[in-house]
Formats: sequence, structure tokens, C-alpha cells
Amino acid sequence: AAIPFSDNIRLSENFDTSAAEFLATAAAMNMEGIMVKKADSVYTAGARTRDWLKLKAHKRHEVVIGGYTVNDGSAKHFSSLLVGVYEKKELRYIGKIGTGFSDKLQKEMLAEMKPLVVKKSPFSTVPDVDKPSRFRPNPPKATVAWLKPKLVCEVSYAELTDDGVMRHPSFEGMREDKKASEVVMETAVTLPKVVKPKQAAAIKSTAKKQIVKPVKIKERKTLLNPTDETQVRKVNGHELKLSNLGKIYWPKEKYTKRDMLNYYYQVAPYI
Repeated sequence: AAIPFSDNIRLSENFDTSAAEFLATAAAMNMEGIMVKKADSVYTAGARTRDWLKLKAHKRHEVVIGGYTVNDGSAKHFSSLLVGVYEKKELRYIGKIGTGFSDKLQKEMLAEMKPLVVKKSPFSTVPDVDKPSRFRPNPPKATVAWLKPKLVCEVSYAELTDDGVMRHPSFEGMREDKKASEVVMETAVTLPKVVKPKQAAAIKSTAKKQIVKPVKIKERKTLLNPTDETQVRKVNGHELKLSNLGKIYWPKEKYTKRDMLNYYYQVAPYI
């Protein structure tokens, strides 16, 4: 009730339905996943509980970037990221990410990674970056740059192999909200209720609708025009005469009395 009706601050939509049905709907809409909570639970700062859960519609994972490779003859900023998760205090290698980057993103990421370059691998076992696969039986020779394990990113993948390496991983974005030391292997939790075949049609139909409707609010216009030095405005039934509007109040930023009054007029609903 205390949150102002604005596009800047949004209260999450709430859907009183089963987790399985809602997750299936989110997946059909190509969303990352959903947040679920027990109806009678409370938020506990700094603690992870099973009362609040993040359910992923597709297989995704946070991983720590421990290095990157550059293939011989490649014009790209880098060819792949070498990533892992923590097991106790050791960083375990779980895969090589080579897709999901734009040229612009690679350039920005390389600028972040270069200051973290070290001589020694941060992984508990040094990964074989030139290892052939059935998809690339003759991979190009790769040069490796090892990194201090500080950066975290999100990855989507098909499955984990028997030796714990991601199959078909794809980069989804950097995660600046999470410390590298917090990234551990996650275990999927089986939902207690499964979507029945009869619900499939309803879910498909729901997915086509726009479930979350965006708030459409016009921003409050300024109170004063940008030219006249003296202006009269009616506020709450009172006529106010405002003069010397070009007077500089903040010399460094060159903000005027007019700027100040316009600012307060626009933020008044929040104050």
C-alpha cells in the first residue's frame, strides 16, 4: 500500500496457483523461471530457506569464470569461457562456454577479464581445452588465459555428462549480484505436483495471453516553462507568484531556482 503507483517501483505480480502449472506456463512463454513461496512464510534477510525458491524453466546455472581461450586463427576477442563451481574451497571445472556472445559483449567482457589474468589455473584439475569431441573431432589449437576466480555468469545447458561437465552450454549473462565463493553445484528439486495432460491445452492457451500487464503512466510534466523569469501557477487552489527563476542556486552544476521547483513538483507524489 505504501508503494507509489509508478513504473520506477514495481510490486511483483502474484499468482495463486500450483508451482508445477505456473512453471509450465512460464516455460511455454520462454521465460527464465518463476519465484515461489509458502503463503504463510516471511522473508528472512541473509538466509536461504525452502520457503522461498527460484524454479528455473530451463536448465540454467551460475558459474565462476576461471579462464578463457583464444583459438588459433580466430578473429574473435575470445573463443570460449572456462567455468566451474566451488566444492568446499576448490573450484571444480564443469565446462567450456563458446556461444551466446555478441562481438560488443565479448569486447566488454575482455576488458573485465584482462586485469584478472594469472599464470596458474584456478581449477582443482587443469581442464584439457584441446580435447576432441564427437561434434569437433579436430578442434583448433587454443591458447588459454587463466583468471582469478572473481567473475560470475549465468549459463543455460542441455544436461550434465557422467563426469559432471555441461553439454551444449550457452552464455546467458553476467551475474554481478553474486559472489564467486557462493557459486556451488545446484541440485534440482522434484515438484510435488505434476501437470496433468488435461492441463496442457489450458497452459498453452494461457501462455499466449499477456499475463503481466505493464503499467502505463505518463510522467508528471514540469511546473514551469523554461523561459519566463516570473510565472504565476495555481497550486491547491492558491495562486503562487514565482520570480527570479533563472537565479543560479548550484553554480557547479548550473542548476537554477526553476530547476529546483520543477524537480520538487515532479517528486512531490513520492514525498
